Amino acid sequence: MIEYMIDGCNFIKFFEDGPDNFEACKIKLISRVQSYIAAKQVGCTIVFDSQRPSREKVGKVQVIHTRDADRKIIEEIEKRNSPASVTVVTNDNGLKGAAKSLRAKSMPVGDFDNFLSKKTHPKTHDNCGREKPSPEGMTRKEVRRWKKELGLS
Repeated sequence: MIEYMIDGCNFIKFFEDGPDNFEACKIKLISRVQSYIAAKQVGCTIVFDSQRPSREKVGKVQVIHTRDADRKIIEEIEKRNSPASVTVVTNDNGLKGAAKSLRAKSMPVGDFDNFLSKKTHPKTHDNCGREKPSPEGMTRKEVRRWKKELGLS
């Protein structure tokens, strides 16, 4: 099973209002990840730096608050039978290097954010096999027809 380990505070720095509104961004991150993994065979742990250590389960998302998130992520990778199935989501080069030394993968926060956005915000309203509309709201066939009609193709 694929498992994501997210450096929570590092991810929140990525949000525009992250440092100013930490709790709201934390809830947003947990919610987005939970929406993505709800129906998938994917594990996810989000680790936050905190003065009040705790561990809780939010849906299928494991949320850990610990004094040193980077060290906790490394400890969690070391516990896994298959560290190669773990992807650490962070922009912290030190954490990326430590994860790599344990055979885990890493992914930049921006890439994972884009990945989540694509997975949680589908471009069509249903999955009925219809052609997806272009960014202009037309199907490719309609765009070709109008381009031909207007002499643009």
